[in-house]
Amino acid sequence: MMVALAALFVALGGTGYATTRLGKHGADAAAPRHRRSGDRRSDLALIRREAARLRGTRGTPGARGPGGRRGLRGPAGPKGPAGATGPQGSAGISGFQAVTATVGPSTVQDKSTSVQCPSGKTAIAGGVDATSPGDAAHIYKNHQGQNTQTWVGGAQDPNSADSWTLTVYADCVTLA
Repeated sequence: MMVALAALFVALGGTGYATTRLGKHGADAAAPRHRRSGDRRSDLALIRREAARLRGTRGTPGARGPGGRRGLRGPAGPKGPAGATGPQGSAGISGFQAVTATVGPSTVQDKSTSVQCPSGKTAIAGGVDATSPGDAAHIYKNHQGQNTQTWVGGAQDPNSADSWTLTVYADCVTLA
């Protein structure tokens, strides 16, 4: 109960002091009355005057602060003009022709042959096919020959009683 009485005494004492110091109109009487409330231009002018009054002399510039984070990627720009036409490229390859060479059918155990591209053409790819009963033949040679116009193939069939065939293929083209 004593604490409540002390609090009441302090509160009433502060109110009495304010009443005697500010007069019967209170805080409104102490406020300056030099401008109309709500006049935005006069508000800004007053703020500027106060800021100029409170601002001191300009000091030396401070150190540069750290850089900010990278911003988001902007939209793509407009398409630019077409560039100049480049030089004419080489003709590349032309004149494709597939050629084959076949050995057999016979019962010879080891067969090898090559296929020759027509004059002026190069073998760029090739293959070998060994057909024997039971697929017993094993291909051991399948590559471009000593010159670029031939393809070489070879296979063996360990069962010499079977008749089988070896075919070598080459893809020939004219290179520019």
